[in-house]
Amino acid sequence: MKRIMAIVLAVAWCVIPVMGQSAGVPLAERASQFYARGEWASSLAAYRTLAHDNGTVAAYHVRAIVSALMEKNYSAARDETLAGIDCHVPIDTIFAGVFRESIAQGKCDMYERYISGMKVSDAWLARVVDRCLLKYYVFRNDPGRIVETATLLLESTPDNMLFLPALAYGQLLSGDLEGMAATSRRILELDSHNLDALLYLANYRYGQWRSGNAEAKAEALEYTSRAERRCKTPQLERMLAELQR
Repeated sequence: MKRIMAIVLAVAWCVIPVMGQSAGVPLAERASQFYARGEWASSLAAYRTLAHDNGTVAAYHVRAIVSALMEKNYSAARDETLAGIDCHVPIDTIFAGVFRESIAQGKCDMYERYISGMKVSDAWLARVVDRCLLKYYVFRNDPGRIVETATLLLESTPDNMLFLPALAYGQLLSGDLEGMAATSRRILELDSHNLDALLYLANYRYGQWRSGNAEAKAEALEYTSRAERRCKTPQLERMLAELQR
């Protein structure tokens, strides 16, 4: 019996330091380890606790949301999003953080499903979601979704200088050059120095002129000259020299 007790005590003395070491690790460090190892349930629980205790730290809410999404727990992701908003963390900050972390995990489509789901469950976030979706679709070079979302946003703010350039870009990607030209002209009415709009129109009208449309030369020369004054490149200089002959 004494021998058995000695063995038990020896084992206990070996275990106690290990348990103490684990208990002494700060929660933030343990949460980071769970997250790095992809232990998503543990990561969610740890980051939820951190977010509850440090409500204004956006990174804790973001990682809790991503952990929930990796577990396909969209209800928990929504709850943590609303908890962050209740703690006065800007929703744009939360969405941007989830976007970055989703890319880091190689799951950027997860981000789209997440914010689209927030738009359905919490309609008051619809405009913020649409704005973030537009940035996402531009990032993905998705012309159809860019045009659709930008058009929707422009219904209430037709002169918005974030949405108009996105629309022009989407129209360019989709091959709607007439639409792109019309949108670019509208952009220049609002900002006569907008370089992207100048470049779009310069190349568009130059291409028409090269294809035999003599009427396009005057506008091609105008837009190319204006673009070249703002951004001197070999291509613009070549186009300008050719138009001035």
